[in-house]
Amino acid sequence: MVFLLWLLGSMAHAQVSPALWNASRIGATQGQVKDQLTAAGYEPRTVKWSEPKGLAAGTLDKPGLLAMLNHHRVRNRLMDGLPKAGPSFLLVQDDTATVVYAFVRNRLWAAAFGVTHQAMKPTSEPFDPNRLTGLTAIKNDLRARCGGLAVKRRDPYGNAREWRAGCGTGKAFAHYTPEADTPMRILLVGSGG
Repeated sequence: MVFLLWLLGSMAHAQVSPALWNASRIGATQGQVKDQLTAAGYEPRTVKWSEPKGLAAGTLDKPGLLAMLNHHRVRNRLMDGLPKAGPSFLLVQDDTATVVYAFVRNRLWAAAFGVTHQAMKPTSEPFDPNRLTGLTAIKNDLRARCGGLAVKRRDPYGNAREWRAGCGTGKAFAHYTPEADTPMRILLVGSGG
């Protein structure tokens, strides 16, 4: 599943790099994802679960892969095979997003994106009706790529804050929390989750 996400419209000229999204093809090998990121100019950091603080770096540090899995009630396959075998991760960060690519048995099983305030910053004033164009673009992109999109949760004022979509054999989740340090968090997860 190739998942491109563009933050358009009233966004400041920053947007999540298409290379980060292109690399999130669920089922790709770790080598394929790393080569794709490297070719795009990134220097992904490889972390294995068995390294000191490796599991924490991949699951607990930003953007919070484990928290996203738990929040969306996704079965955590990252611990399958422990202690003999475990997951590995590719970690990438730029000024618009922090991304963790999580691999089970050398295949991309999940990708977690934390989109920064800089990428979400509107260029218009707070009460401009176009200030949420980036959120609309995310919803439209999920709908176009996954064939459907459902609101999972609304805030007390009726504003949608979480969305989900079934994408082929996997799932996609988006969670918007404007006051968080990474206001938009997106989780792509393969089957079995």
